[in-house]
Amino acid sequence: MDENKSFPKTQHYVPQFLLRNFALTGKEQLHVYDKREGRSFRANVRKVAAENGLYDLESPDGKISAEPMLSRLEGDASKAFGKLLKSQNVRSLSLDDKVVISLFTGVQMLRVTNMVEVMFDVTETIRKKWGTISGMPENAVEARKQARECLVNNLSLAKDFAPEFLNKTWLLLKAHEKSEFYISDNPVAMHNIHGTPFRGSLGLAVKGIEIYLPISPKLTLAFFCKSKEQSWLVSKAQYDLLKDLKIAIPENLSSSKQAFFEAIRGLETGDPVQVSEQVTDFQNELQVWHSSRFLFSKKGEFDLAKNAIKQNPTLRRGPRLTGG
Repeated sequence: MDENKSFPKTQHYVPQFLLRNFALTGKEQLHVYDKREGRSFRANVRKVAAENGLYDLESPDGKISAEPMLSRLEGDASKAFGKLLKSQNVRSLSLDDKVVISLFTGVQMLRVTNMVEVMFDVTETIRKKWGTISGMPENAVEARKQARECLVNNLSLAKDFAPEFLNKTWLLLKAHEKSEFYISDNPVAMHNIHGTPFRGSLGLAVKGIEIYLPISPKLTLAFFCKSKEQSWLVSKAQYDLLKDLKIAIPENLSSSKQAFFEAIRGLETGDPVQVSEQVTDFQNELQVWHSSRFLFSKKGEFDLAKNAIKQNPTLRRGPRLTGG
């Protein structure tokens, strides 16, 4: 945390270097969809996914801020992601590059304004049920201030997240030729098909976790639990064995053949895994679900987001621990 300096007033919670990848060709503008108000518009990269003084805190010795630290990390991450976008091959990344990307992705999970809203909602839910408990902020204004302070202080947790990303299977996903990926104001999206009603399924270390970060309209960096890699290899082995033995291949194995063969090719070569239009749409739906308020795209085609919100109006509000 840097002290007693003149910090930038406008502070981005999604870095500009990442947003520029989704900007119109040759311009600093991108298309924005405000899911809360149901409207789309064009805006300059400098003016979106940002708040004044978001990472600034007052201390007895003056103002302190996490912004300089975040800027340094963004500088390193921009180089690592730049290498990845140029090569379009995960194997081009050195261990140092992977460490930087892992730390950056962990920080990105923690730095978004949705974290403020989540912490604020928890405090206010407790207040509504049990009143103002000793040690709690006295009112909503103080609760929001405390939530923002917690956001800044929690950024240090990213160093504990980094090993979890390093221990994942890394793949690049390539959007279907007819589609492009969205990015949002909360771009690190998680999914797990092994959810249970008794425990959370979206933790970084939870078995089966899938983590996605769009890095351009055509590429998403995916971090998969190692169990996913093992399942792809087992599926391929089963398919090959049945084929060699001239045994009828079950429909479920046959229908998923292209997906796990593509994934294994990506593992072996580091090249992007070509995904279907359906999977591209699913990635964009994850961005809709995880976004706090804003979605960004190069083309400005937000029909998928509009349809998702029409089917589930609660999506107008960002994800919360306390629900709807």
